[in-house]
Amino acid sequence: MKKFLEYDIVSFSHYHITVYHLVFLSLVFLVVRIILSFLNGVLKRQVAHGHLDEGSRYAGYQIIKYIVFILGLTVGLESVGVDITILVAGSAALLVGIGLGLQQVFFDLVSGIIILFERTIKVGDIIEVGTRKGTIQSINIRTSHIMTKEGFYTSYPTLSF
Repeated sequence: MKKFLEYDIVSFSHYHITVYHLVFLSLVFLVVRIILSFLNGVLKRQVAHGHLDEGSRYAGYQIIKYIVFILGLTVGLESVGVDITILVAGSAALLVGIGLGLQQVFFDLVSGIIILFERTIKVGDIIEVGTRKGTIQSINIRTSHIMTKEGFYTSYPTLSF
């Protein structure tokens, strides 16, 4: 069994990916899925008991999901022998460029999270965006969906409220 787990699947330079690494990565992925499923269940029970509304549950779960996935990816890459600090340092310039290009998306995300947690606007509220009036159908982290009087279903970036 030990010989099977130490079998090299891919080898390049001084990195070796073995069967053990694949099994470990699969277990990390499984643990991440179990943790997320458990946390989603806990948050759904909080909604059912009235301690939390659906918008806050969704926003909280999305944030927790991203954090848990990043931690799982970090643990998985470190287990294979990839030095994360080299990846972070090497991608800094790329991330700055992406960040500048996606500023509006980040503004929308932050605004969406604020709206979901503060509950200043709720599903069912009637709002006016520009010249259009409508009823809010759903509030997501980046966009919100509005049904107009004419029956049009439109999406707006959350920041536009």
